[in-house]
Amino acid sequence: MGLISAQLTLTIHTTDSLVASDDVLIDAPGFDPLFLNTTLGLTVPVPTGPGGFTFTVELLDYYDASAIMSLFLGSGNTLPFKYSDDAIVSFAQLQLTATELPEPTSLLLLGTGLVGFAAWRLRRKETA
Repeated sequence: MGLISAQLTLTIHTTDSLVASDDVLIDAPGFDPLFLNTTLGLTVPVPTGPGGFTFTVELLDYYDASAIMSLFLGSGNTLPFKYSDDAIVSFAQLQLTATELPEPTSLLLLGTGLVGFAAWRLRRKETA
């Protein structure tokens, strides 16, 4: 399987309008923090009140797909995630989208079939 999308959606509630300068990070070795005001480009003040502020981050824009998948394989299907500040994360969702990659043996079988077909057509063309 090949990971083609890893979208993290968060809803943040706060009473401080300066939350846009905080960081979001996967708390694991080799994962640098994503700063909301620089890396993610969220420089507007976060609305306060009951609705909060919801945003989505495509993690593959910042992290390697194999590194993200290795977190899940070694941690019992959890994502070690942190949001730094006095805000409350009231909703978090990670949506992973993957595509199946052909196995190397399947590719070898397909390649062998194509070579055999080409050889058959070449012989047939030579005899005609």
